[in-house]
Amino acid sequence: MSFFSQCSPYFQPIPEDKRIATQTFLDASRQLVIFFDKMGSTFKFVKNDVAGNIEKIDKKFQQDTSKYSTLYDILEEKNSKGDKILLNAHIGAIWLARGLDFIQEMLRLMVEDHEDGTQNENVRDFVMGAYKLTLDKHHNFLMRNLFKPLSAAAPYRRDLFKVLRGSDEVTDDMIVADIKEYRVPLVENVRTLEATIKELGVKE
Repeated sequence: MSFFSQCSPYFQPIPEDKRIATQTFLDASRQLVIFFDKMGSTFKFVKNDVAGNIEKIDKKFQQDTSKYSTLYDILEEKNSKGDKILLNAHIGAIWLARGLDFIQEMLRLMVEDHEDGTQNENVRDFVMGAYKLTLDKHHNFLMRNLFKPLSAAAPYRRDLFKVLRGSDEVTDDMIVADIKEYRVPLVENVRTLEATIKELGVKE
């Protein structure tokens, strides 16, 4: 079993009303950010940033887990009283969606690279490719410059797959298959969260 087949809980299928359960979403997000541990210590910066956004949402959720049982419940609440925790939860949701989008794009590029037979050893190409598609447009000049040396510190593909493998019986093809399966609900959750943020007019 690879890292992605062992992630628990998975991101859940989107319900008909498009309202994502807060607890399961946050738990699944916490599992996914462990992926950055597999990328090496340099990526602790990215892990901490994504984890921080998870905790911003969770802090509001913990105020009333029944009232805020879905992300929609948190995002639709208007900040009429200058509630800093609510403001941080809204900002956290925006940036968590962006961070998760970055991860899923990186995984997509890795899968496509494997399936077309290229098997590029330079994981930094996947990191920067995903960055340019997702976070680049939201970052300032300083943050963009930080990502260049960060991507250069990415492990080689063979080394990353080794730590994702879990056991010698797991092949690269099996890892890629697990990533493909994992990405399906992940992408659905990211797109639904993005749509909810847009629908409700949530701003940073």
